[in-house]
Amino acid sequence: MAIVELEDLREKRIANAILVDTENDEDRATAWYYYLDGKVTFPFQATLDGDDDVEVISLAVEEDCLDEMKMEVRHSDSFGEEPFTALVMELEPLDADDDTTEAMEDWQYWLERGNRLNEPENDPADDFPDDDDDDLEDVDDDADFSEDE
Repeated sequence: MAIVELEDLREKRIANAILVDTENDEDRATAWYYYLDGKVTFPFQATLDGDDDVEVISLAVEEDCLDEMKMEVRHSDSFGEEPFTALVMELEPLDADDDTTEAMEDWQYWLERGNRLNEPENDPADDFPDDDDDDLEDVDDDADFSEDE
């Protein structure tokens, strides 16, 4: 991951206007969601992953934005196509107003600086059923489990 240079003005805006009263990941996700909701003007044209031209039509529903900010988009050349969800991180505004561009760049900058929302803890024990340790008492410590028999 490339190191993104610290931008004082952007850092102050994020700290004082977006994340000022947040205490946990859910608060931060909600704060980012409503910041984007208040600043972004829909619809606008953007590129998706630098390749596809899309029309960005709305924010995704709030429940879908608890770990990553997402927007509803559709391909620009497809009349009547059903919208699909794209990560804000993958969108580059083309004809958006200044507030929209700034808000999206704020989110992208925040992620590029290494921040994340609701990143799951990777606990290997979670991959196994929650059995009682009583089962361990049933194991014969002297049993030979070799395949030589």
